[in-house]
Amino acid sequence: MDEIRQEKSSDICPVCSRPRASQSAGSITQWVASCVCLQPADLEDDQVIDLDICTVCGKRIGAGRKGSFTQFIFRSQLCACAVPSPALSPKLSPELSPDGPAPELVPSPADSDTPQDEECLDLSAEDFPVDRYRPLRRLGKGGEGSVILCRDLLLNKLVAVKTLNHMEDQDQLLAFHEEARVVSHLLHPDIIRILDFGVTESGVPYMVLEHFPSVTLADLIEAEGPRPFEEACRIFERLAAALAHSHAQGMYHRDVKPSNILVSHPGSEEEEVRLIDFSFPARVRQGDTTEIRGRSLTGTPAYMAPELVDGADYDSRCDVYSFGCSLFETLTGRAPFVGENAFDVIMKHVKEEPPYDLLEEAQIPDRLLAVISGCLARDPDRRIQDGSAVREALSTVMGALPNPPAEESSLPSGGLRPSLVLILAFLVLPLATAAFYFFRVSPQTRKTSNPPVSRKARGAKNDNKSFRLLPFYVNQRGVGAYRAGGTIDHDAFEKLSKIRDLTMLDFYFDSIIDWSSLPLLRTAPLKTLSLGDTNIRDHDLIYVAQLDNISELALDSTEISSEGLVYIKDMKLKLLSIQETAVSGAGLEIISDMKGLETLDLQNMVNLKEGDLAVLNRMTGLRILDLSCNDIGPADLRLAAHLPITQLSLNQSGITDDELSELAASRTLTGIELDENRSLTDAGIAQLRSIKSLTYVRTLNCPLIKKNHILIAGKKVPILKAAGGPGGIYANKPVKGAAFDLAADLAAEKKDPEKERRDP
Repeated sequence: MDEIRQEKSSDICPVCSRPRASQSAGSITQWVASCVCLQPADLEDDQVIDLDICTVCGKRIGAGRKGSFTQFIFRSQLCACAVPSPALSPKLSPELSPDGPAPELVPSPADSDTPQDEECLDLSAEDFPVDRYRPLRRLGKGGEGSVILCRDLLLNKLVAVKTLNHMEDQDQLLAFHEEARVVSHLLHPDIIRILDFGVTESGVPYMVLEHFPSVTLADLIEAEGPRPFEEACRIFERLAAALAHSHAQGMYHRDVKPSNILVSHPGSEEEEVRLIDFSFPARVRQGDTTEIRGRSLTGTPAYMAPELVDGADYDSRCDVYSFGCSLFETLTGRAPFVGENAFDVIMKHVKEEPPYDLLEEAQIPDRLLAVISGCLARDPDRRIQDGSAVREALSTVMGALPNPPAEESSLPSGGLRPSLVLILAFLVLPLATAAFYFFRVSPQTRKTSNPPVSRKARGAKNDNKSFRLLPFYVNQRGVGAYRAGGTIDHDAFEKLSKIRDLTMLDFYFDSIIDWSSLPLLRTAPLKTLSLGDTNIRDHDLIYVAQLDNISELALDSTEISSEGLVYIKDMKLKLLSIQETAVSGAGLEIISDMKGLETLDLQNMVNLKEGDLAVLNRMTGLRILDLSCNDIGPADLRLAAHLPITQLSLNQSGITDDELSELAASRTLTGIELDENRSLTDAGIAQLRSIKSLTYVRTLNCPLIKKNHILIAGKKVPILKAAGGPGGIYANKPVKGAAFDLAADLAAEKKDPEKERRDP
């Protein structure tokens, strides 16, 4: 033995204390295994954490909750005494008087950085890298492998070594190496460090991780209950920074949850956080998958993004959703959704609104509520997009703690301006009762028997708890088409104005908008602006009028009235949509002077009366007119027949065969839409054969229409009974796919008719 010791001693450099040649069999990286002589060893001190320690055996009391495989490396050996004698940390002992002296901790011998005469496990070099790492204690063992607390003999410090048991599957081995390789490059203070990885003499792969004495956030919540929001913000701001770093490298965690978040010295100035257990598609552990709709989903159901159920690819937004679920649990003590089984929980993610009332009962600040809501949006396009955006949002929240200063100069970067704070004070309450559906309801889903409901009446169905104030964000929805959301203030509009290809812009319905900053968009190449379902009011249209660069404007489902149209009457618009507003005949009188207007959408106008359309005969440039979902009478149809329009939509207007005959006098119509006029017959449609310019008639859901065409001047003109074809009231609009009628919205409605009901 002495000879062996002498031989090994001669292989160690007296300057750097490293081996002159690699002694570790089969190691891949060996980045610390050879003599450099010019550099002294860079030793690091392990951190110390307060644990519930038994003074009899010196081991930790209580097993806590079971975590994932890697987490075993961070658990101390558990006390098995019949009557444990605890020396508890003040932090983890609610019974301990805060005024009393802190108890003296009794560390486990293996938690010391002093080698002394440590007892070690009897492992062979074939199964374990014993040349470099002395195995002290088995921390955990699972179906995949083992984790052992070790002493690094070269650096004289504690580490955790993780090995795999079964290597029959080559994909598993490759995935293990890929995990080690990629995570080892994620050099971030809040991500657990991989120090080395390799294979033993017999080919068993191993991974060496930093030893981080700590507790999981899940165990902390279980021991003490929900965390104070200040502490939660600190922890999750660091976690967001870790995700931001990994997302910037194109890597996703895939299983963010409290049991994968380690915290040392919680609630103190020495508090630190580590994110562990990054997952890879090729290395899916048994028991970590759930079968839903014939698909195998990786992750934990309580924190799983809803779009994964439908087969969506995993991206940064899925991590953000799991992040939001974890933050929710940290503040309330439970995950957003619980159920009897995994399927039940996952379907709640898909169909139900998170119980935000639990957060409000905990008196969580509105800004933090906004961040959580932004993370938990079911539609990934409406969700905060990545770790960087979450970190920015949480930084704003942290900047407002404990009490945000009143002076503008002391506001954190990106915070709300005082003028906007005043605006928000007047807007938050009305918006909370005026939230609209995110996806547009197509005309085919409306019924003329039910008059349009005012925004206030519809908002009454939504309780105030569904309202959330979000940080600013913007998503691209197509070439040049963008949708903005959250708190859109002066700085946000400046950012929007710098988007070089911004030609179409609309807003999410729950946005808080400083309309006085809207004129900043004059420098953008903006052509189409949709303000549908926003909080805009009559007096705000003065700012819209300053955008002399736009040619298409939508004000659908807003609270504007005829009086507000005075502000925009001089705009050089080609398209105007004011459907589902309170505009009356007086408003039509105002816009009838807009000579350049080519397309006018007047769907579902509750204040229009028969005869109000007469003023439209002044609009000599009008080509496309939508009168769907209105009570249309013979006089209105007679007027429409003499307008110079080429396309007319009369969907769901209760038109009869006799009334339809009024259109026969038209000489310019090329297309007519008559969907959902269920009393129309083939005889009524035949009356249109005198319109020589007609190229199609659309009659979706008209059960009495049997024929597929009518003869006009010996030519068959199709009667369309299904979506598609040449029909479509906006088929010839100046900008194809305007922001307020994007094909993506319609496609989403057809694919998922429950979307409107589910989205907040």
